[in-house]
Amino acid sequence: MKVIKSTGYIDYDVQLGDHIVHFYDSDEQRSSVLVEYIKDAIRQNHKCLCILDKDMAAALQDRLLKLNMDVGYYLIEGQLLFMTHDEFYMNNGHFDDEKLAKLIVEATEAAGKQGWAALRIANEFTWAVADNNNVDAWLRFEAAINNYLGKLPAIMLCQYNQRMISGQIANNLIKTHPYVILGEEIHENPFFIRPEKFLKGYQPEGRFYT
Repeated sequence: MKVIKSTGYIDYDVQLGDHIVHFYDSDEQRSSVLVEYIKDAIRQNHKCLCILDKDMAAALQDRLLKLNMDVGYYLIEGQLLFMTHDEFYMNNGHFDDEKLAKLIVEATEAAGKQGWAALRIANEFTWAVADNNNVDAWLRFEAAINNYLGKLPAIMLCQYNQRMISGQIANNLIKTHPYVILGEEIHENPFFIRPEKFLKGYQPEGRFYT
């Protein structure tokens, strides 16, 4: 099992193409992981797209400022970008899992054209699975995006508040991510299921993402 040891918070020795899930139970846990993720993106000349609600984004920016990070500079340069869930993921108020995957591809290509070495995406996704109307589409997206990330200069971190989702949903989310953060370490996930196999339960007509 691949284990990245931590010194301090998280030592993000991640690779392009990684798709990571983090289940948290406090704002401190969520924020600590995000801070290290963003700091590592800045060091490696990666653009970092943070998709959070406005309150989370404001709190995260305040924390980065307290760590003496020049947030304004990175925002102006375009290396750090904050968007809300509605701005990035919603299509006329609904999810379209295929279009969502293509959005990730387009955002990665745009980052490359802007001169960044890669795109880091940080998502807080609890809202997507807390509404039962969205669960199936979101699980399809989380599985299918693995077929894209492995071919892209991109890294994707998905965070979920474990206090607000069911055990069944958490179990399915674990199956759709090759890497999982446990405590202060990133582990290769032995329960990960390849998208084609996982999606059979959600694509009865046999359509798979390629």
